[in-house]
Amino acid sequence: MRNEGIEKMAIDVFKTMIDNGDLAKLSGSSIKVYLVIKAHIDSRTGKSSPLIKTISEKSGVSIAQVKRELIVLQKMGYVTKTKSGRNNVYKI
Repeated sequence: MRNEGIEKMAIDVFKTMIDNGDLAKLSGSSIKVYLVIKAHIDSRTGKSSPLIKTISEKSGVSIAQVKRELIVLQKMGYVTKTKSGRNNVYKI
């Protein structure tokens, strides 16, 4: 049941991203970073905590560019980042 809620929320986010014009404003790198974070979501918590290195490797985007795209995604409200010890935890 929880997975259905997360899937519906993801569809809503993509629809909003398209309808409000943000998709046209986001770079391909931003979308790749967002998708990798989304792919690592824990369905029980709704949180994602891949390492920056993992995001870079999976997306084909450099570590420096991943960091820049995370800032863009945070400013646009698509990702929130908190710390858990030394790890970043993302919420979409």
